[in-house]
Amino acid sequence: MKKRITTLSVLLLCLMLLVFLGLMAKEIYSQLHPPKDPEIVADLCFGKSGDTNYLVYVKENGKYTPYIVIDTKNYGSEAVLLLRKDVYMKEMMYRDANIFGTGGAYYNGSIVDDFLEGEFYNVFSEEMKKVIRDSPVRIHTRKYVEKRMSEGKPFLETIYRHVFVLSAAELDGPLIRNEDEDEGDVIPEALKNPVLLYTWLRSEAIGGDDTHASLWYNTAVVSNHIQNGAEHYVRPVFTVNRNEPIELQTVETEEVSGSIYVFSADQ
Repeated sequence: MKKRITTLSVLLLCLMLLVFLGLMAKEIYSQLHPPKDPEIVADLCFGKSGDTNYLVYVKENGKYTPYIVIDTKNYGSEAVLLLRKDVYMKEMMYRDANIFGTGGAYYNGSIVDDFLEGEFYNVFSEEMKKVIRDSPVRIHTRKYVEKRMSEGKPFLETIYRHVFVLSAAELDGPLIRNEDEDEGDVIPEALKNPVLLYTWLRSEAIGGDDTHASLWYNTAVVSNHIQNGAEHYVRPVFTVNRNEPIELQTVETEEVSGSIYVFSADQ
C-alpha cells in the first residue's frame, strides 16, 4: 500500500514539474519573442489576434475617422475591406427615379452610388486617394432589375468603385434570390459591428411587381419601398492593399484623443 502511495506521489510531482516547466518555457518564449506591433493594415483585421486593435483612422476633410479593418476575399485576395465605424450623417434617397420595374432599385448611377464615388470620395486627401483601390463590385444588371427576375441574364455585372456600400448577401440578408446570383460571401465581421440607423445597401429585393431598395438596420436586413422622400444614411466601405503600411500616432483633436493607427501615406 505504501509503495502504491509513493508511486502516485512521484507521478504527481512529475506532473506538477512538467506543468511548471511548460509555464516557464512559455514565459521565456514570450520574453524572447514579444508580440509584433502592427506594421501593415492587415495586422489590424477584426478578430485576428483577439485584441481591440482593429481600427485604422482615415482623414476625412482633415479629421481622423475610424474604420473597421476586415479580412474578406470578396474584393480580391490582395485587399482588405475598410468599413466606416459610423454612418455618414447625411440622409439621401436611393435614386430619383422612383418607378418600380424600371430600375428603381438599380445601384449603378443611383444617388447613393454617385454620392460615394463623387462627393464622399473627395473628402479624402490626395495621398489617401492613391491608397484606396478601384474595387470590383458585383451588382445586378439593370435589365435584370427591370424584368423582376422573369428573364434578363446575365443577372450580375461587375463595376469598379473607389467607395461603395455592402450587399445584402454580404450581410446574410433574407431577400428573394436566384441560385445563380453571387454578390459576395457573408462578412461576419460586419454583422458584429452594426449601427442603429437604417443604411442603404447596393442590393435590391424583388417581390411581385415591386422593386425594393435594401436597407441594413442593426443585425437585420430589411426591404423598403422606394418612395419620394424616403431618405436613409450610408455606411461607406472601400478596400486597400493588405500590405499598406500603417503607423501608431498620438493624436489630440476634438474628435480623437490618444494613440491611433493611421496610414503612413495619410499624413
